[in-house]
Amino acid sequence: AELTASVSFRPAESSSETLPEEVARVAWLVPRVAARLPWRADCLVQALAARHWLANLGHDTSLHLGSRMIGGSLDAHAWLTWRGKVITGGRVDEFAVFTAPGDPAARH
Repeated sequence: AELTASVSFRPAESSSETLPEEVARVAWLVPRVAARLPWRADCLVQALAARHWLANLGHDTSLHLGSRMIGGSLDAHAWLTWRGKVITGGRVDEFAVFTAPGDPAARH
């Protein structure tokens, strides 16, 4: 028996005009699939899955790790970007990005 599936694709309004269809599709599908998995698929898992998927499609991406303080507690987050546009991770403007020592992007 052959198993087939059909997925209705509707990209996020903010990204639909600026991303290639396959990149927008990954951005739309990853969090929806993650929400239905029987295990935790938090931001890092989603970013890594999208990164792998897009790499297989020939797209270079950047994985970002950051943090913010909320009520005295540290909140860590991971997100993926393609050409500077956030693919997974939602709103990331409140997070300070971790940089490695010697990284030219590091703030001095």
